[in-house]
Amino acid sequence: MLKNLKENIMSKYSKKLLITGGCSWTSPIEPYYKEAGMDKVWPDYVAEFMDWDVVNTGMGGASNEYIHGRVLDAIELNLDRDLVVMVNWSAAHRMSLYDMPLSQLTFNVFMQELAPPFGKGKNNCQNAMRELLHAHVENYRPRRSDSYRENYDPDIPGGVCTHGITGVSRDDFYRMVMRWSIRHIYMLDTYCKSKGIPIIHHKALNIMHGIEWMIDPNINMRNRADVYKAIEEKDHPFNHYFNKIRTWENVVGGDLFERGTSCYELYPKYYLSHYEQHPNAQGMQLIAHSFVNKFIETYEERATTEADYVYD
Repeated sequence: MLKNLKENIMSKYSKKLLITGGCSWTSPIEPYYKEAGMDKVWPDYVAEFMDWDVVNTGMGGASNEYIHGRVLDAIELNLDRDLVVMVNWSAAHRMSLYDMPLSQLTFNVFMQELAPPFGKGKNNCQNAMRELLHAHVENYRPRRSDSYRENYDPDIPGGVCTHGITGVSRDDFYRMVMRWSIRHIYMLDTYCKSKGIPIIHHKALNIMHGIEWMIDPNINMRNRADVYKAIEEKDHPFNHYFNKIRTWENVVGGDLFERGTSCYELYPKYYLSHYEQHPNAQGMQLIAHSFVNKFIETYEERATTEADYVYD
């Protein structure tokens, strides 16, 4: 018993602690993984390969706000450790209420009927929010004076914050949702760098996909193209986080917003099934491998064991 206690104490102070965050592509407790006989997700493979301890804060359906908050909580509880942070970010349109574990609002048009006891409340909440958000777009008045704009932004010289009834344009709606979500990515990165904590970013889902569903719950590729066009407008002041994040070097794939580079888009061959589009064990290993490679490339570390799983 004393030997085990000594080993645990030595482990705490000799090993790095990996803190991870994400959605269902990171969470170890999703039922479809258990049904597939999987007892590891990508954070476990990274920790095993690098010989680190791990704290995984992933939760199915998580918003980027939730991911940021729970990773930050884990960091603050472990400031006595040598930390590394890796995050697999989610879609911008997702929301989580007050860290409640079953409050995820995904606005996903492909979502199956949600089960009781939480499903009805989530559906009602999501529908009410869609009505409120849609009202902002419906009541946009582009010819009203700037002093009545609701979409006040401090980056606009002379901008003022007053209560008007002008709403926001559809393009600004897309930009504001994206800005709200990726502001959390920016804040976590800034916090980690201020503490000297290495951080690597990836994305489980295309962060921009689905913003259009918040006000129009239909598959409409023209709407999606409009989302891209609005958010990728380089000189628009609402897009300043977007443009800054695109220059980061600590990102798997090099550009967090490049199309076709999310885990969902990269690894369809490694889905559990055609109907259950989450990664199988090999998919999890590939995701882990991408994080490890980027960490080594960015922070010039070397693993202490051979990555046998890469060659399985």
